[in-house]
Amino acid sequence: SRPSGNSESLGALANLASGSSERQILIYKAQVTRKTVALLGDEDVDVRRSAAALLMNLAPHAKIKERIVEAQALKPLAKALKDSDEILKERAAGALANLFNDHSANVHAGFQQAPEMIPSLVSLIQTPGLSEDAKRQGAHALAMLAAEDGPCDAVWQAGAGPPLLVLLKDMIGEAALGIMNLSWRWPQVKAELVKSGTLEYLMDMLKYGDDSAK
Repeated sequence: SRPSGNSESLGALANLASGSSERQILIYKAQVTRKTVALLGDEDVDVRRSAAALLMNLAPHAKIKERIVEAQALKPLAKALKDSDEILKERAAGALANLFNDHSANVHAGFQQAPEMIPSLVSLIQTPGLSEDAKRQGAHALAMLAAEDGPCDAVWQAGAGPPLLVLLKDMIGEAALGIMNLSWRWPQVKAELVKSGTLEYLMDMLKYGDDSAK
């Protein structure tokens, strides 16, 4: 069967959207957001990958990220975290991280509409063999969830602490952000994190990590 062209056109748009707010606005104005969200459920994994990539690359834009959430993207992105395809998982985690970054309302929408994403993200960041980029994206999404009341409790109760500490040991800055956002909540969480070696890992990151991790 001939390819539909959806994967290729979405992929091209994703590449064009990357790193340019002007191009993100142009693509958004072409009214492709709802079609892209619908294609997250396509049977073809290449189409699902490309749809997630386009949403991930549009979502850094402050205004567009609200429109993506309004287009009902959160539930299908949460479902994509459970897909067997690792590239799709990474892009879905990246899309969620970008949708949640510096946007409290989107975090709460994610928690209300698809709370199942939290255990999926915790599972993702400890999947053996998964790329470091995928784990960074997953840790970033969890860190944004942990920054808000309600979702923060759910992130801790889903067992995010130990796998974030493993990533922290590997000098992954997004894990430090997750630990920071978890540790402001309750004394017992702070005590448990300290007992698990968090202080030592953070000191090492200050000494040896890259600038973003510091």
